[in-house]
Formats: sequence, C-alpha cells, structure tokens
Amino acid sequence: MEKILKNFNQIIKVLSLIATMSSLPLPILAQWIPNAPALSSVISRFFNILWWVMIVVAVGGIILGGYKMTMAGGSSEQLETGRKIVLFAVAGLIIVGAARAIVSVACYIATGSADCSSPY
Repeated sequence: MEKILKNFNQIIKVLSLIATMSSLPLPILAQWIPNAPALSSVISRFFNILWWVMIVVAVGGIILGGYKMTMAGGSSEQLETGRKIVLFAVAGLIIVGAARAIVSVACYIATGSADCSSPY
C-alpha cells in the first residue's frame, strides 16, 4: 500500500509533465499537417481528455485515502495520511474544475459560446 501511495505522487507529476510537454508542439504541427483540424479543436479535445484523466486520478485518490483511513486500525498516523490524501484529491478536483470553468467563461466572452472547439 505504501508503494502505491508513493507511486501516486509520481503519477501526478508525470501527468502534469505530459500535459505541459505535449501541448507545446501543437501550433507547429498544425502548420505542417495538410488538412489538419483547427488548432482550437485539437487543443479542446486534448484538454477534454486531460479533464477526464484528472477526474479518474482524483477519484482514485479519494478511494485510496478512504481505504487508508478504513485500514488504519487505530493508528492516528495512518488515519492522518488517509485524510490528507482525500483532502488533496478533493482540492485538486476543485482546482481543475475551477480552471475548466474559467476557460469556459473566457471562451464564452471571446466567442459567444462556451465550446472553444469551433474556430468560429
């Protein structure tokens, strides 16, 4: 269980790195690929997938923290560790949800539609 907990932190770091690094070449690739979909559509799809991955990771964190608290067996240290995992997973979910809401509001202000996948 401790190994899974240590790996969970590494998974979050790797997902963040992948999200950052994979979005960098998109403007360049959009110019090189003939008949490529609009860049905004590609970016929207990418972040839609990332949104669902983050939800799955957060729910996994909540389940892992709940399991840790349930199996604490009276150990206050284990109980506190589980509580922190749940707290950080919920906080991450709130932050990701707020970021998505901010982007939707910005798209609505800029284009008149909350869906930024269309260039028009």
